Amino acid sequence: SGQRTLKRASEAVEHWFLNVPGLTAKVQFLAWKHRAESPVLYVSTPTTSLDSVAEVSIVPRRIWDSDVFKMASDGDVMKDARTCFARSDFSVDKTFLVYISVDSVLSGPPCSGLNIRVFESFITTINSNVIKTLTADEFAAEMVRRRKGQDAVYVRLTGLRGAAHLNGREGFLEGPDPTNSERFTVQLEAATVSVKSDNYDLVRRPKLFDAEYGDEILGYRD
Repeated sequence: SGQRTLKRASEAVEHWFLNVPGLTAKVQFLAWKHRAESPVLYVSTPTTSLDSVAEVSIVPRRIWDSDVFKMASDGDVMKDARTCFARSDFSVDKTFLVYISVDSVLSGPPCSGLNIRVFESFITTINSNVIKTLTADEFAAEMVRRRKGQDAVYVRLTGLRGAAHLNGREGFLEGPDPTNSERFTVQLEAATVSVKSDNYDLVRRPKLFDAEYGDEILGYRD
């Protein structure tokens, strides 16, 4: 039935949104950084495949609540956003709005919708310097790295000839290759490769949260 199809499509979109590496971290970072502007986060993608590229943009209220925006859309998004922001349980320090648009879901028609989401607890502990200096993509990338642990070593491949298409890719440095003492194994997103030490650069791991800055957040420095 139509309702079952709609439910399956909605579940597929939600699964995609929650499981694309770094996507929710990027969206929350932007929503938190710009929360004073009462924004709507627009997330669009061609399909719900986990390797489908997501485009994320932030639309502040001065834009989405304008006549120009209304003429450029069907008006429903603006009306729904106004309703959400007017709710007594909506707080920009706790919740944010996301509009997700997918061109094709489950090989079917497009699917889109606006919904209220709650910030995860980590968001309030992001250091203010991080908010100012890191891009949303840089923050999201570091959050993905931390799945391996804060002390995990990440590298970026460079100077490869036989596999030049991998140059620029980032991965987790597992350690020496047990089958070749002159090489190291690097775990990429979809494969593990063996490379020489000349073929990777260390990735700088930025601090993110107040607890990592120690006395610096109190104004003390070495």
